[in-house]
Amino acid sequence: MHRIMGILETVNEYLKLTRFDHAIMLAFAVYICESIVLGSPPAITDVILISLLVPLFAEMGAFSLNDYLDVETDRINKRFDRPLVRGAISELSVIVFAFISFAISLLLSSYINENAFSITLIFVLLSIVYNIWLKDVALLGNATVAASMGIPFIFASVVVSPEIKPIAYILFLMAFIIGMAREIIKDIEDMEGDKKIRKSKTLPIMIGRKNAAMLASVFLILFIPISVYPFINYLSLSVLSLIALLSSYASVIYFAVTFYKNPSKDYARFTRKVLLYTMFLGLIALFFAALRI
Repeated sequence: MHRIMGILETVNEYLKLTRFDHAIMLAFAVYICESIVLGSPPAITDVILISLLVPLFAEMGAFSLNDYLDVETDRINKRFDRPLVRGAISELSVIVFAFISFAISLLLSSYINENAFSITLIFVLLSIVYNIWLKDVALLGNATVAASMGIPFIFASVVVSPEIKPIAYILFLMAFIIGMAREIIKDIEDMEGDKKIRKSKTLPIMIGRKNAAMLASVFLILFIPISVYPFINYLSLSVLSLIALLSSYASVIYFAVTFYKNPSKDYARFTRKVLLYTMFLGLIALFFAALRI
């Protein structure tokens, strides 16, 4: 019994390490985009199932590598929610797990088609370059992560179509915009450790907490008009999709205003977490619209 409990605890630590909720969201985003491109939800074939696993493993590898390279910064920032900081998982295990996850995602994507493999390879390489170098570069590092949040939509399009459809680019842009906001907010949250340990030149360190908060708020507000476009040109709003969409807008507007007024470390962490659920609401709105319910 103790052995089973120990295994379950270890699995739970890896779920925390990889931010598994993010991974599920990426897989969901892929399925939604596949549904939109096809005009209806795709049949669950082996290719579709594999296409959902590819972003899941790629994301797990990216976050594992991030925590491995950031462990000292996370200790300064008192990120006791991170398994490596608490010593719940060894550093060797984490780095091995990261590259195994990357390898699995690449192997699976090669089964789909050449375009899917190429996009996955770009994501993996971006993840590695970001974690080693770009993380400390103002805006460029933020843009890299934001782009990786939009890549699943491009990936989904080439899974079910020989070319990237225009709607995939729009969805990419939506994810990129709100991703930029979340990443700037994350840099505000991590300012102390980034400055002391990494000697980073992140945006908040360079222009100040308040100015960075203002830019994050601008990105949040910009998300709203861009996200309306798919519903005008590609999708039909239903009652359920409208409720989900308006709820996500309410959250975006609320945090655009309140975070600018209070860009503290604690509120940055809270805002970033809630915005993740806001993104999920946006995905739900797209999903309901794709299903026409």
